[in-house]
Amino acid sequence: MTNLLLTDKIYYVGLGDRLDALGVAKHLSEQGRVKILQPRGWFRQLDELVDLFDLNCFYYHGKPVDHEEYHLHDPDGDHAFYDDRDFIRLSVDLDLELPENFVTVQFDGTHGHNRIRNPKKIISEWRERGYEIIHVGGQATDDRFAPKAGNLKNIAYAMSKSQGHIGVDSGMMHLAKFSMDADKICVYTVMERKTSFVHTLERKGAQVLSY
Repeated sequence: MTNLLLTDKIYYVGLGDRLDALGVAKHLSEQGRVKILQPRGWFRQLDELVDLFDLNCFYYHGKPVDHEEYHLHDPDGDHAFYDDRDFIRLSVDLDLELPENFVTVQFDGTHGHNRIRNPKKIISEWRERGYEIIHVGGQATDDRFAPKAGNLKNIAYAMSKSQGHIGVDSGMMHLAKFSMDADKICVYTVMERKTSFVHTLERKGAQVLSY
């Protein structure tokens, strides 16, 4: 049994934090079943995310026990966990009709500093390179890739078949890092506000651009 303690600094409302936590838990599950302990807040979409990661775990809401050892998941930390590990790769097998040459795109991040005022120019540039565009998340034009319960598998599958993911530091960026090689991800961010997540992706080969 391996214990993963979620930080008490946040409530794990953001999809990116939850995806990252379960990515760590999936690595830890190589040593056996994982107990995920959350002392504060509540883990949204737990069943759907556990199914997405095919994770052998159980979830417990409460405080750590003194005699137990825990691996701490802290999104504000330095993410040393991934310094010597690759991101796990989700295994999603679906039968979805998709374009032959496309990228997934998401620019509607929930945080104000991750919202690009005019992403149309960026999207046009990728179209000019010969890629079709599949919007994922809140601006999805295809209902299969909208932020609805049960759709994370659809989005992960599309990402795994795409030529890359373009977007901001958001939940979809985290889903991309578990669905494709890091060097196929292009993140637009405010450089002076790069999160530890983006720094980790950049070290692993993602292209990080300023806007």
